[in-house]
Amino acid sequence: MYTSGLFVFFVFDRDFPYLLKKESFNGRTISKKILIVDDDPMFIMSIRSIMTNAGYDVVTASSGKEALEKLASEMPDIITVDAFMSEMNGYELTRNIRAKESSKDIPIIMVTGMRATADAIDAKLSGANDFFSKPVDPDKLLKTVKALLDKAKEKGQE
Repeated sequence: MYTSGLFVFFVFDRDFPYLLKKESFNGRTISKKILIVDDDPMFIMSIRSIMTNAGYDVVTASSGKEALEKLASEMPDIITVDAFMSEMNGYELTRNIRAKESSKDIPIIMVTGMRATADAIDAKLSGANDFFSKPVDPDKLLKTVKALLDKAKEKGQE
């Protein structure tokens, strides 16, 4: 069971047949790593639980500055970014990530409590690959994460 604000999610393995299948290399299991950036600890806890149960390694940051530090040390495979944070908002963070050669191709999902079409457009213009409004549907988020990772893998093999 996962909670985010007033929302409660019950997640069962049978509900997610597309859960991450961990890759192996020389007998070692390799999990995809997701960086969750949000200033709401309850949201981070909810998304961390969903992603961990789906087989992802999770790293978190509560600010844009912390996210840039973690990005350098952790090199995640995909990032979720809250659009509205203090210090550095998600749009600015996304532009910073896209400006660095080492991280410019990492898929980014922008997440916000707003539902305005303009926010989705701003997210895409800043460099985000996709956009979600809170509360996030765990099923849709997992499908999107998997699709973006699959697309990045295909792009890397070309």
